[in-house]
Amino acid sequence: MAGVTRRASLAVLWLALTPLGAAAWMQELFVEEETLLLSGPGDEWRAVRVLRDNKHVWRHRARRERLVRNEWVKVVTRDGQKGWVPGSALSIFCARP
Repeated sequence: MAGVTRRASLAVLWLALTPLGAAAWMQELFVEEETLLLSGPGDEWRAVRVLRDNKHVWRHRARRERLVRNEWVKVVTRDGQKGWVPGSALSIFCARP
């Protein structure tokens, strides 16, 4: 139940930051390989923290936007820390029944 509450809290946070009328939603991703969470989209930006393998993160995205492996992705961690990671380090999380 706590996981559902955290996800709902993150969704509310992103919706509060979304301009009215924007068709966007939260997508849960997981880190495939250890990587740095950076303060901006590129290797020259300051490292915020290390994201370990299998850590879950979320991104705010338009419905038709795809996860592109060679682009930088803006994400938010479970504890609300925001930053950028390379798309090559992420995979879409698919819950199994």
